[in-house]
Amino acid sequence: MNISKIKTIPLLMVAIFSFVIQPSMLIAATFTISDREPIEFANADLTVTHKKRDSVNKVVRKKQREMDVMRKNELESSMKIEGAAKGPAVVESSGQVVNDETTVTQVEDNSVEQIMVGGVHVSVTRRKPAPSLEERLWKMYSEGKLTEIEQTIAAQQSKDVKWSPPKELIGLLVLLRADKKLLAAQEKGDYQLALDMYSKNPASFGCDRIGWAFFLAEAQVRAKQPQLALGTYQRLLKTCNDDAKMASLEHSQGIITSDKWQPMVLGQLGGSYKGDNRERLDKLYYKVLLQKIQEASDYKRYKEAHELGLKLQPMVYKYDDTLAAEIIGWSFFRGKYFENGLENFDYAFKKTHSPDALRGKVFCLGETGRYDELDETVEENKTMLTKEGVVKDVLPMMVGNALTKKNHIRALALLDELEAIRPLTMSELSMRGWAYYHYEKFDLAAKQFQDLYELKPDREVAKGWYYALTRGGNNTEIKRLVNELGDPFRSFVHQEESSQGMASNALGGVSTDVLASVEEPFVRYAFLTKLHNGQGAPTMFSRMVLRKHMLEGNTSEGNHEFNIKYERVTIDAGNGFIAIDPFLNPVPAGVAPGFTVGTMQTVPGQLNYAIPNIQTKYYGTEWSIGYGYHGDGTLYGELGQVLIPSAINDEWKWRVGYARAFDKDSWQFEFYRQPLRDTLISYMGTTDPYLGIQKWGQVQRKGISVAYTRSMSHKMTFGGNFATEMRTGHNVSANRNMAAYASLTRDISPRGFSYFAVGPYGRWQQAKMNQNHYTVGHGNYYSPQRLLDWGLASSFMTDTGKTWLMQADVSLGKQSVWEGSSPLFPTGLPPVAGIPTIYPSSANHEYHFSFQVAGVYALTERWRISAEYKNSRVKSTSKDPAKAALVPMQEHAFMFSATYHFDDRGEFLTRGDFPAFRLNPLY
Repeated sequence: MNISKIKTIPLLMVAIFSFVIQPSMLIAATFTISDREPIEFANADLTVTHKKRDSVNKVVRKKQREMDVMRKNELESSMKIEGAAKGPAVVESSGQVVNDETTVTQVEDNSVEQIMVGGVHVSVTRRKPAPSLEERLWKMYSEGKLTEIEQTIAAQQSKDVKWSPPKELIGLLVLLRADKKLLAAQEKGDYQLALDMYSKNPASFGCDRIGWAFFLAEAQVRAKQPQLALGTYQRLLKTCNDDAKMASLEHSQGIITSDKWQPMVLGQLGGSYKGDNRERLDKLYYKVLLQKIQEASDYKRYKEAHELGLKLQPMVYKYDDTLAAEIIGWSFFRGKYFENGLENFDYAFKKTHSPDALRGKVFCLGETGRYDELDETVEENKTMLTKEGVVKDVLPMMVGNALTKKNHIRALALLDELEAIRPLTMSELSMRGWAYYHYEKFDLAAKQFQDLYELKPDREVAKGWYYALTRGGNNTEIKRLVNELGDPFRSFVHQEESSQGMASNALGGVSTDVLASVEEPFVRYAFLTKLHNGQGAPTMFSRMVLRKHMLEGNTSEGNHEFNIKYERVTIDAGNGFIAIDPFLNPVPAGVAPGFTVGTMQTVPGQLNYAIPNIQTKYYGTEWSIGYGYHGDGTLYGELGQVLIPSAINDEWKWRVGYARAFDKDSWQFEFYRQPLRDTLISYMGTTDPYLGIQKWGQVQRKGISVAYTRSMSHKMTFGGNFATEMRTGHNVSANRNMAAYASLTRDISPRGFSYFAVGPYGRWQQAKMNQNHYTVGHGNYYSPQRLLDWGLASSFMTDTGKTWLMQADVSLGKQSVWEGSSPLFPTGLPPVAGIPTIYPSSANHEYHFSFQVAGVYALTERWRISAEYKNSRVKSTSKDPAKAALVPMQEHAFMFSATYHFDDRGEFLTRGDFPAFRLNPLY
């Protein structure tokens, strides 16, 4: 007997799977979603899409049971008994119980089934009913034919307007349509879509769709709404199950800031989590502690970091977290808990052989004084340490260990090895000097300390140099150096030899009172003159001669130095002519036109004639008092006043600064307020020659400057400075000025030179507005809107220790200058009809050359004379005939001085014998 077979189709399996997976996994789905917008289903209740996952699962299971009952009823109604046979019932293992007495066994034929009814074999033939529309829709959904579903529903609704598809099916379709949009947005980085969807339907970002809730939080952070993102995570922590809560904490670590994330984790520690979730929470707490120790270490709260590190250490071993061990190790190292740091670095290095762990280990070994273990560790890992650049940091500790053990040969060998990697620092060069000394290579030791003293003359270096010369029997050299170098070498020798009753040996009988001070008191007379011609026609206010007679006194006591200066000043702008406005003051009869004054470019339409009563000569004084403290660095200050009767009141001047030199670097910072001595207008001010009432000028520079020098090697040096200042004056528009300079030089010192440096330089200058004009409101000083200058420079000085000394600076370069247009009266005077109101802009390229040379000569042990000369020229290279014909801008300056020391200074000269102010700082 042939028996029909019924095959049950799991229609809802795909629907269940597609709903319960997280959105981030939807990309792996095998079915295709249409790009069209979802169909608007009539009378559809879509609330099912917003229920919890468990509610939807119940709906799916109920649907499955309904389909099973329907199939059973169809089977019973279609059975036809074709025959029966008596005998015992046979029930196969694959049978399905239909009722208490009936068993159905499925056979090969899908349309025939074999049943036992009351012990009688019965053959049953089943008619296959046509599947219902709802069944076909669910089958399409299980096969992923979403577009076909929409088309089928639309077709049925066009036939029967009262018909509506299953609510559950519509809900799942709408849900997947939203998933598709969010997935596309996530791939494109379109976070705004998540914000828009959330504003319309917040329930779509709940616990059952936690992946999209995470996407929403990311979108809120990117939209600069971190507080909303925090609220999203807090909502998940309140409403979701334990798995989702842990996922929220893990995800939020990389999204919100640590100060918001840490309290969320700490707030969950008291929860009743079990199993894997408790483990996950413990791991998050561990990460919180790691963040806290990094924060404490960064803010130098080392005691707090130490306590956190001790609490973390067992967790590090539990999670076998070698990276965390390194983090904790460096925190201990910064807090000087070197033993604890060594324990963590040692653990990490044994596990991973990490270069960073090795670096920390060797540093801690050095700090804890375990030099033998340090040497052994370095030798075993020399290749790695060299590759990672750590050897250069470790070798100095090994040198110190060798010196401690008096193994001076090894110390010298290690220093040679270090020097092959990088230049030695001052302290390392000092180590080499002492190694030579103890190895009884006194000539090499003396040479080493001499080189060091030239780089940084301090007491410790003087000590090494003196001891090396003494052991080498060079007492004559010591006496010469005492006279030449002064302090601190001289004061150390005095202290050392006076304690041995040998002061007269090296000092030539100089009194101890003199040796106790940094420098002998002195007085100095100086005369200087400066001639400045601005580029253009020779005019009264672009040309100025400045002369000064100066008296200076200086004295020192210990680290304190006091200085006072008095200057008699003469300013002469020559017999000039002024270009005036012909409308305001027409040319008087019989007066011939004169030269243009005050601006390099005349305003078109101006007429020129002489005005005989303008003041062009001024006499007066300047004074200043200064103080300096010489410790590890030099702190200095100066206060003074310009007392030159002129059209405008007198002005104060001052400066305060600090300078300090390190092993390879030196810094200088200065705040200042100084007069601008470019022209007569900027220096003294003037009275309007038109009416004799309006006064303007006398510009003050108020700003800050920073200078930096770095010795990149024994021969290469980088130097630079930057200054920014405000320039303000009486009835002059305020102007901001900035300038920077940088150079890279190489010392090529031939024999006979203390240094001879050559290299490129660059200079930049910028002013807010162009003040390079002569009218009310302008300061009549050089103020380009942009200046770029580049070229070569050289500086040299002859060897010290002689009765004469020379120093020079030379530069050659090319600069590009842009000057903007400027109002005729920038402080707001009304324009005059028919007269141009704007000075035109200009652009120019110029070559310039400058040199400055100075010399000093020791007449006796107390008298020095010195002289200095400077010359600089700037010439336009413009192809514009009007600009090319301009007279070159040039400056000449000369100074002579005579200095008398109140006690013997010695006849051998040092750099300190040059006048401190020189030429440049005076302007």
